[in-house]
Amino acid sequence: FAEDPDDVNTARCDPCSQIEHNPVVLQRASISSHIKSAKHQKSVARFKELATQRNSCTRAGPAELNSPPPATLNVGSTNPSAPSLDYMDIESWTFSAGEEEDPARRMQRLRDELNQLYIEEGRLAEGDINYDDNTECDDCTNPWRYGFAEPAQHESNSGIDIESIESLEERLFNAQTDHDWSPYPSKTMFLLDLLDNMPRLRLSDAHMRLIIWVMKQAGCPNMPSFTELRKAQEGLRKTIGLKTHQYTSQIGNIFYMNDIPKLIAQDISNPLTAGHIRWYPEENSDGKVSEAWHAERWAKELPNDKLSPMYAQGLKHYYVNELSQTATGHYVIPLRWIMRDGELTADAYDVQISSAGNFSVDDSRLVQITASNLERNFLDLQPVQSDFEEGSKMHFERMPNPLRAIAQGDELYVSHIQIWGDDVSGNRSKQYNLHNNLYFSHANLPHRMLQQEYFVRFASTSPHASVVEQMAAAVQQINENNKDPVRSFNPISCTYCRVIIEIECLPGDNPQQSEETSHIGLMGRLFCRRCQVGGSAAEVEATTGYDSLYSPGTPRTAEKTRADIAEQLRLACRGVEARIEEHQTATGTKDKILQHWIPTILTKSKDVYAVCRKEFGNQALSAELREKLLAETEETVLDWAKGLSQPLFNSLFTVEGLQTEHSFSCNGRGTSSSARSAPLLGLSPNRDSPVESLHTISLGSNKYAWTLLHQPWGKTFGPKHRLLAARLQSTDTNGLTIPPIRANYILQYRNGLIGKHFKSLQQTVIFHLYGELENRPVFQIYKAAGFLGAVLWYHVIDDMDAYIADLEVLIGNLLDAFADQDPARITVKAKLHILTHIPGDIRRLGPQIRNHQAPSRDIALKMADLERFKQLVSGTYWVHNTSQEPVQASRPIRRVLHETAVIQRQLGWAPKPTALPKPGEIVLPLRKKRISREALPATAHFQLGLSNRAPGRYGSGQEEVRFGRIAEILVAENPVIGTPNSVLIVDAFHVMNTLHAELDMPLLLRVKTGDTAIQHVISPPTVSFLFNAQHDCFTLGCSLENTRLIFQEREELSDRFGPALKHTEDSQFIVNLHALHNADILRKTLPRRFTQPRPLHADRKEFHASQAAKLQVSGPAKRAATQEKAAATRAANKAKAAAAQEGA
Repeated sequence: FAEDPDDVNTARCDPCSQIEHNPVVLQRASISSHIKSAKHQKSVARFKELATQRNSCTRAGPAELNSPPPATLNVGSTNPSAPSLDYMDIESWTFSAGEEEDPARRMQRLRDELNQLYIEEGRLAEGDINYDDNTECDDCTNPWRYGFAEPAQHESNSGIDIESIESLEERLFNAQTDHDWSPYPSKTMFLLDLLDNMPRLRLSDAHMRLIIWVMKQAGCPNMPSFTELRKAQEGLRKTIGLKTHQYTSQIGNIFYMNDIPKLIAQDISNPLTAGHIRWYPEENSDGKVSEAWHAERWAKELPNDKLSPMYAQGLKHYYVNELSQTATGHYVIPLRWIMRDGELTADAYDVQISSAGNFSVDDSRLVQITASNLERNFLDLQPVQSDFEEGSKMHFERMPNPLRAIAQGDELYVSHIQIWGDDVSGNRSKQYNLHNNLYFSHANLPHRMLQQEYFVRFASTSPHASVVEQMAAAVQQINENNKDPVRSFNPISCTYCRVIIEIECLPGDNPQQSEETSHIGLMGRLFCRRCQVGGSAAEVEATTGYDSLYSPGTPRTAEKTRADIAEQLRLACRGVEARIEEHQTATGTKDKILQHWIPTILTKSKDVYAVCRKEFGNQALSAELREKLLAETEETVLDWAKGLSQPLFNSLFTVEGLQTEHSFSCNGRGTSSSARSAPLLGLSPNRDSPVESLHTISLGSNKYAWTLLHQPWGKTFGPKHRLLAARLQSTDTNGLTIPPIRANYILQYRNGLIGKHFKSLQQTVIFHLYGELENRPVFQIYKAAGFLGAVLWYHVIDDMDAYIADLEVLIGNLLDAFADQDPARITVKAKLHILTHIPGDIRRLGPQIRNHQAPSRDIALKMADLERFKQLVSGTYWVHNTSQEPVQASRPIRRVLHETAVIQRQLGWAPKPTALPKPGEIVLPLRKKRISREALPATAHFQLGLSNRAPGRYGSGQEEVRFGRIAEILVAENPVIGTPNSVLIVDAFHVMNTLHAELDMPLLLRVKTGDTAIQHVISPPTVSFLFNAQHDCFTLGCSLENTRLIFQEREELSDRFGPALKHTEDSQFIVNLHALHNADILRKTLPRRFTQPRPLHADRKEFHASQAAKLQVSGPAKRAATQEKAAATRAANKAKAAAAQEGA
């Protein structure tokens, strides 16, 4: 109990206050009776439980897969670090086998030991042992049933059947052997489950049955049957708590979805991921942005209650909007928790004590406090409304924070997810079988982890339900969770916590994002889902309209989209079909769910109007009377629509009075059907559907450029295709980190390329075009696309404002290059305009690099099994059914993932490597591939001891930047102490003061003394990073010769050679600024004048006006020609039909 300093007659019960989340203040006279109450005793027990969880658990740091758990010390260990037993006089010891054990007591002891073993493993609770006869054949034994055999029938009181004892001993031995493989009944069962749950090595039931049969034939012990395996997997799925729910969508389609909140909770309970989760926005003094929590959405946009609302200090929880006190006695009201340079702080209101002794809140400014300095929370202070000044009482009205009650005494945090959909084929064959899949990832984890397949979570799939329908089920799960947040054990803090889930953004390809944002699509007049640019052909060809396409327009908002949907519903209720289509065209809003209901609503409205019209017979209706009948029809049909069992709109939006009044049907194993769809505050679908570089750049602008390049060369594989293929195959790919370029394939199948091909072309093809390509606009497009792609690939942004300024120039250059080639290009290729929204997305969400890889019940259950297995081997905690304590899989199971690289690869996990060479370390090739050298080259200049240099630098001066090419790596066979045992021989190059005339990239020139090229001898740590440079073939006149070896079936053809570039001189290279690898380091190393983007056109508005003028002439002419051609086609078809009729 804590005394009240202001009232000596009262005291506060700390356990009850903490557990009930409200101060429990008692009169001193009633304390003794309160102590005896059941309520107090229950609170004390819960209070001790929370304290034990914290005190008995050692705090752990972020776990890595390649850090195996500490080994246990066993008696008789061969570990050299084990304690020595030499000091013991073992020879003087005597041993006794003891008295012979009575058979009956021996039988009972074996049963008790086996019973206790199973209880310790958690397979059975005390008293659950079944001693009934459980003898079954090998093919039908249930691995989750652990009964004991009764003594044999011929067993008498005078003796025990020895065979029964031996059978029990064997059973105990097997159980002890499998003891460490819990929650599996045996190691064999675990290995079979492993085989069955490799995401990229899927096994059918037939495969698994055959594997089990082969292993049985090979004599493997404890082999379960196929049925036992499936029953074991089902039991594990229930044990871990992964559920698969059945849903019926808004338009009646049935599909299954895994439990999203539970999957998020498993990230927190997983020791491999828990330490990497970030709960708070972060601000760094260096201004660097690399993650979502550094960007503006977390730091500035989200409401305070959409970020983690509390900070835990032991058992004390400090919530936002609650009065707190610091260690110095100062009062504050925290509003927002922010991690600043690794220390948790809060922006808070300052609270002063007025002359009357009351709290006065200064909400005109924010003060910054350090979280660790807080000492007393709201429950400690117990303020009441009368303690606040009149002008500050509105702050007390928000106390205590209502989220305290939701947390139920646990820590409470907010998890942000990125959720997206994709359409894929469900068949292994070439026949396309559409399936709509829904995935998500946990945005509180760093990009390095989210790029791995391990962290891409499957939610649902269906060949019938669209992504928008499945998204409605996800929204329902999230809303229901946020009322009663999922509980999870955190192995880092050794406490339980609860998690509220918020949708951060809706990534995906452009058509899918249009569907999710209730947008008409890329072919609409207002073709952008993010803003309201566009219009009729005449409007976009006008000077102002055309210029508007090159920058973001007026943003679309959730409120405006909801209003458009409501208006279309109103028109449908009036039975005006034509007006609905006009409205959709004019606004660009077209909701997929409402579109399904419109025919039904139109039929209903026509029936209602017909009934109303009957009252007037054949009488002509005045305009006023007709409007009255339409209004009555609208009201009647709207009331009918509100009574439908399904919502009429996209669940990512909320329309007042409609969607919030409809339940989402959930059957079978789904959640309660009484749940309502509530608005997702903080999410604005139009704004939060970020531009995806894969679909908009690689498969957008880069694909357009590739088509413009090869289309004029004809459909057949001709000389120009062969020339480009030969030159492309000769590309130096060192420093590009791309797969080998298959140039012949790229040119032969030029119309069927995928993202990886366009990614390679973006970095390399420009060097093979500038001397050959007659079409200058296409060359400019490729040059602009390469510069933009490299800058977009930054993982870390040092200066956001400078980066965004460069990015806007580069995007403008690419769009203007397309306009030079064809002024109408941007009016028919909506992805070009969508590029203008990338700077805003990066400012709000961080760097562009994201990973969105991407029948129903069977697939959902299988994916639940994959998640379950992944979490088991990762060491994720779950609550034991009997003890209600957090448990995890045994150490041997966890070690499989820790120590087995092949399993890591199959599960899509890339642990932080520890075996990679350190900077400056030499990795030698095989001995037979090494070459001996007696002496260093005569031209080499010794410059050693230059190890601490900035990226890309080596040389004698601290600020001097030198570039070189490693010619040789020399390692001493017999190193001498005091001298380096390895050196690098580097061909010296210097950067010329002027850029390449065509490519606008820096030039590297070989350093020479007279005709002798200079080489430097340097220490390995001097080299900081690798970059790509291409030989300046066109300037130096390199030609193609048949010198490239040709391989077929991995065999070299000695008599056949292919064309390859032969470099005439080795003195001039071009620094590849289109390369993605180390693009940011390279630009920081080079002088700014070499890398600063320069606008393609100084006055872009004037340029756009000139292109619009051209379009105003060519546009109408093209449309007239199209109409004339269409009329001619219709006339020809009509004549053909008439001729056929006459012939008949």
